[in-house]
Amino acid sequence: MIDNMNRKKNLYTWRLMAFLIGVIFFVVTVEKFGGFSEVFYHLKSVGWGYIFVILNSFLWMLGCTQAWRLYFSACYHVSYFALLKVKLCGEAVNFSTPLGFILGDSVRVLLLKKYLGSEARLRSIVIDRTTHTLAAQVFCFIGFLLLFTQEIDFPFWLQMTLLIIYFLIILILLSLIFELIHGKGLGFFEPIFRWLKIDQRFPTIDKHINQLREDLEFYQDKPKRPFLVAFFYHLFGRFLGAIEILIIVWFFQNEFLLTFSIILMALTASVALVFSFIPGALGIQETMYAHFFSLYGFQPEIGLTLQIVRRLRTLFWIFIGILIMDFTELKTFLTQSRKSSLVKKDHKMI
Repeated sequence: MIDNMNRKKNLYTWRLMAFLIGVIFFVVTVEKFGGFSEVFYHLKSVGWGYIFVILNSFLWMLGCTQAWRLYFSACYHVSYFALLKVKLCGEAVNFSTPLGFILGDSVRVLLLKKYLGSEARLRSIVIDRTTHTLAAQVFCFIGFLLLFTQEIDFPFWLQMTLLIIYFLIILILLSLIFELIHGKGLGFFEPIFRWLKIDQRFPTIDKHINQLREDLEFYQDKPKRPFLVAFFYHLFGRFLGAIEILIIVWFFQNEFLLTFSIILMALTASVALVFSFIPGALGIQETMYAHFFSLYGFQPEIGLTLQIVRRLRTLFWIFIGILIMDFTELKTFLTQSRKSSLVKKDHKMI
């Protein structure tokens, strides 16, 4: 238990250091592309656009909550609005802490305590995160395919590399989900993982794989349709991310650039994945947006400001999540969880 706490503390320290590096990189990037005065000038030009950005992101929240709710449909009943509140609180923690979804998902588990048992809570979140990941990879693959339709100087080798990587990720995820949900274990991955000695070399990965195995095998004799519908809800959410970019670009450029927005959203997800050690890929995303706009002959500072608008939207949902979060309830759950852990530890010692 102490070792686990030390690992979490070290992880938090490293992530905090990475965040500070991101802050420095962000400031340098803003100064490089016109400075904060230029950014504020473009931010004011969005005007009423902020309302549409918020409404669009709220639609994403609603869709993702419904996707999450589908996993309960076969066995449990949890009200939609209860899940929406938990979702908003979890996302607020995701966005506002260096540990990201690691801590946000833990908050979701705790806040669901009044509705479900521990096993069902954890199972729903693990599966929801897996489906969300699959939808994100599919969206990225579509986005990078669309690069072939663009007359810009995007490196061909990079485009092909991204397509191959995402195709393989999608194939692996689909195979794992299909095999596990039908109670077939890890399928042809089983001997590969044994040969690679995943359980010895990467115990954390092995733990997550086993957790996913248990969670998906629970649905072996249950309807599979909720998984398919949930996937499309998450994929729809990714396209709403592209719509968000489209809305902001329209207020900046007065142009309707759907393909541009989808590709940029795909690049956003890729950069976030590669630089996941920096919370929110702060500074990195701003630089990528500025250079991507330059590829199209647009002003790079507009691309930079676009990403800042998206971060302001994130701050809005952090505020909402904190506003509706019941901290007394959360504190009670945390106290109970600690007591439960101590009791289990005492039993083991006996």
